Order: sequence, then structure tokens, then C-alpha cells
Amino acid sequence: MTDDLIHHGCIVKKSLILTPPKIEENLISNFIRGYVDGDGSIGIYNNRFKLSILGTELVLQFNSQKDLVRIYELLYEQNCTRFLKRKKIIFNTIKI
Repeated sequence: MTDDLIHHGCIVKKSLILTPPKIEENLISNFIRGYVDGDGSIGIYNNRFKLSILGTELVLQFNSQKDLVRIYELLYEQNCTRFLKRKKIIFNTIKI
């Protein structure tokens, strides 16, 4: 199985070299939504809403409600139908 994974591109420490794919502009919000659903965390920490997204070297964190509302609009206000319900529910609690 290890050889099969290597054959299909799996490597050790991929998080150190992973780069975003080149995708069409109209698919960017879909890609980001999938990335947030897979490697993101949203919740209330120390009485503040926070969104964290794991990246290759830095952990991206957004704490301001203004930023989170903008991210919500990017991810969910385009009539999307595929997303993790639990993360959208949390986003909905901060939407003003």
C-alpha cells in the first residue's frame, strides 16, 4: 500500500511543500470552502469567534467579525449546495 500511495503522489512532510492548485477564478470560492471544511476550524475561543486555516508554513487566523462576515459571504452566499453543515451553522451564528 505504501508503494501505491507514493506512486499516486503522496510524499513525506507534504505540508512543507504543498502549493495551491491553479484553478479557474469562478471556482476559487468552492476551493476555499472545501479547504476550510477540510483543514479549517471555526468556533468561539476566549469569547471571540475565530477562523483558523492550516497552511503550509503559517496558520491563518481571522478574529475580527468584519473579516469573518466577508469570508462567510465568499464561501456561502453564492447558492452553494456542498459544504459541511456544522461549520456553516457556526458561521451563521456570527453573520449579522
